Amino acid sequence: MRTFIHPLAAGLVGLLAGAASAQTAPTPAPEPASAPAAAAAPATSPPPTTEVAAPAPHATTGAGHIPPPPPGKSQVVFFRTGAYGGAAVWYRVRENGADLGKLTNASYFVAVVDPGPHTFTASTENKTKLKLELDDGETQYIRATVQMGFLVGEPNLAPADQAMFELHYAHMRLAKPPKEAAAKDVDKPAG
Repeated sequence: MRTFIHPLAAGLVGLLAGAASAQTAPTPAPEPASAPAAAAAPATSPPPTTEVAAPAPHATTGAGHIPPPPPGKSQVVFFRTGAYGGAAVWYRVRENGADLGKLTNASYFVAVVDPGPHTFTASTENKTKLKLELDDGETQYIRATVQMGFLVGEPNLAPADQAMFELHYAHMRLAKPPKEAAAKDVDKPAG
């Protein structure tokens, strides 16, 4: 019986055999440095280390897409990243019954509030609450998601950070302000 070896296979075997012998070849030992040359070289000290304090986990560093809040105020950035699960479900975020904004899939809005304690709620068939204590000039980020519910997806509000928001910013759109707030901000002519 005669065995046929394809010419490409024979070349590959030869190439692999050459590479294997090249890997097993001994490497020459480095030559020891002469004592006078080592003494003539200036001693270098390691560069000084600078410790930078990390920002608070939910506070903004001032860089990014969200400007700082107005003087004497705080702000909360509510955002939903784009997701297939629960994409058709939307809900409103409220505080004490006041509508702060509507979160649809891949959207965000900024709520400017007074410093102090706050309780934010969102609901579909169930209600979720998130309590925060905000300092003057602070920006906090809240990631909103939709979890599986009985009939409709349930909202979830959880603290996040600026890095998470910035990671998804390019794929989100700014939500329209609530109608009540938009109507208050517009001066209507008398008549």
